[in-house]
Amino acid sequence: MIDFAGYTADDLARAVRVLSGRVGHYLFVSTGQVYLVREGCPSPSREEDADGPLVAPPEHPFDREEYEYGIGKREAEGVLARAHQDTGFPATCVRIPMVHGPNDPHRRIERVIARVLDGGPVLAPRPHATVRHVHGPTIASMLVSMIGVRRMMGRAFNVAPSEPTTVCAFLERIVRHLGSDAPVVPVDDAVLASSGLRAEDVCPIGGRWMSVLDPARAVRELGLVHPPADVWLPGVIDAVLATMGREPLPDLAHRDRERAVAAARR
Repeated sequence: MIDFAGYTADDLARAVRVLSGRVGHYLFVSTGQVYLVREGCPSPSREEDADGPLVAPPEHPFDREEYEYGIGKREAEGVLARAHQDTGFPATCVRIPMVHGPNDPHRRIERVIARVLDGGPVLAPRPHATVRHVHGPTIASMLVSMIGVRRMMGRAFNVAPSEPTTVCAFLERIVRHLGSDAPVVPVDDAVLASSGLRAEDVCPIGGRWMSVLDPARAVRELGLVHPPADVWLPGVIDAVLATMGREPLPDLAHRDRERAVAAARR
């Protein structure tokens, strides 16, 4: 069984109670945000780095929501770890970072494409931050291949590309594939804040809640090699282009301020 819908300890406690003795392998799809809520967590993060004291809950509502998501997944993982230790419940936690694909409900790639198609600019917050994002259909295939692998049970695995890129380079790939000369403009949080903006307002790629995972364990032990962005990103862009524009993108309301920030940076 693959669980995409568990978010809290209560969710997983119910699953364990109902499925104990009735499931051969329970794959819990977790998140790299279990690392981001940990104080002083290394980046890239290895599986053992999830343990440690928590950072204080942030004040901003967006950050608080992301924090609580990471805390919920972390506590859910804890339920599975205890169930495996106490009763042998056959669970595995699969931690993944930001996911892209043609049906992304967050419309992340679409939000970048829209800024390219209107001529730019595309602001790049935290431009040199490392990116190891994943491709939704590839992750789905990998998850299916994991079912029933006994050496995974009772353990956690990161799944992500081994080849890192940067926020700026990721955005530039999108611009190039679209054949555009829209500028990608690096910008820091302080400059955005002076215009009343946050990284998440102007770019879905470079915010604070973007985990960076070390996939070495999954590569070494399971042979799970996720392709780099150059392999899968063009196909996602083309798929998104075919369906975009059906609903407005609320964050485009900031475009005038984004252009003013970019103009001041030149």
